[in-house]
Amino acid sequence: MAQIVEYTLVVLVSTLFAGASLGAYVIYSKFESGVQLQAGSAELGGLAREAAGQGHSSGSLYLPQSTLACSGSTLVLYEGGSSATQAAGAPCSFSLGVSAGVHTFEFHDTAGSLSASVT
Repeated sequence: MAQIVEYTLVVLVSTLFAGASLGAYVIYSKFESGVQLQAGSAELGGLAREAAGQGHSSGSLYLPQSTLACSGSTLVLYEGGSSATQAAGAPCSFSLGVSAGVHTFEFHDTAGSLSASVT
């Protein structure tokens, strides 16, 4: 009888540790995704502001499937149900769908209005 109780306790404790590990992983994954979204948004906002000041800028970075949109003077990066905003530095009006992967973003300031392309 004691062996059954001991075995049950070992299985229960192991299950609790596995559940706690899975919970910690899920929380960390959501946190990491938010940090990655903010970092990508900051990088793209910096490129847009550089183009607003110098006429052209480009840079490459990895993004998961997302959308880059700009309206007024605000750049917004959407990923899943989350978004991150940055000041664009100039008026703009565009929306670009981006598949997962490394892409090169080019920003141009033409007559005081920003445009963007992605390859």
